[in-house]
Amino acid sequence: MDINVLTLAAFNPYSRVLWSPQIDVVIGDCLAVAETLRDGAFDYVIHDPPRLSHATQRLYSEALYREFYRLLKRGGGLFHYVSQSGTKYRGLNPYRGVAERLRRVGFAVEKAKEGYGIYAKKR
Repeated sequence: MDINVLTLAAFNPYSRVLWSPQIDVVIGDCLAVAETLRDGAFDYVIHDPPRLSHATQRLYSEALYREFYRLLKRGGGLFHYVSQSGTKYRGLNPYRGVAERLRRVGFAVEKAKEGYGIYAKKR
């Protein structure tokens, strides 16, 4: 999480839970932080990356999805918000690419709801 995003979150009433004593907020590169965490550390992961661009490719990469898979307990779930950017004018389908990469690393893609995201489970 970027410190600037955390600052913006302070103004969002739905993000106030981030300052709960039960939550550890970690600021750093998502992939680098994920690599330091133990296998099976989480029941669920919520991934809300910015829209896909050259600068954000790592946040949509198989390498990161592999880490999410490793970090989840068996049967754990991943909700991946997916931007609609590029669908209207360029004919891109970001859902298809994300779902394919999630499947390649072992996830069972259970539900893809356009405009929202993809829910996948660790087998």
